[in-house]
Amino acid sequence: MNTRLLITSMAIVAVFWAVAWGDPDFTLQGIDGDNIDFMAVTAKHEKGTLNEFSSVDIQTGGYVGQLSAYFNSDVLLSGGSVGELYAEGNSGVTLADGRVGSLSAFGSSTVSVSGGAVDLLGGWGESEIELTGGAIAYLDAGGSSLTT
Repeated sequence: MNTRLLITSMAIVAVFWAVAWGDPDFTLQGIDGDNIDFMAVTAKHEKGTLNEFSSVDIQTGGYVGQLSAYFNSDVLLSGGSVGELYAEGNSGVTLADGRVGSLSAFGSSTVSVSGGAVDLLGGWGESEIELTGGAIAYLDAGGSSLTT
């Protein structure tokens, strides 16, 4: 009886893991500063990952449910939307237009908001947040973060 319960519980956890944290719809992997992997998003994607000098432009009509940018990657929102956006390891996020549900910057990442809207914007570690326009519903900064 307990074995059956354990196996059922493990199966439920495996399904949850695959749905919540499964493989991204797209992964961009730049090799070095001279070879940048780039993608323009104009369709719907549930997950995306950027690594090492890669970049993405989320344009009007484009959507990514969860987007993670690592190690010198760049995200430009020029009209699309992202549910959750994470930037780490010296990555940059520029919001010119569009909407982000939650945007979190860690490490030495930079965020520049000149248009569009962010529901929740957070900066931690040594991240920098520059606000020159747009709409921010809630802002949270901690560590050595700089907000201007």
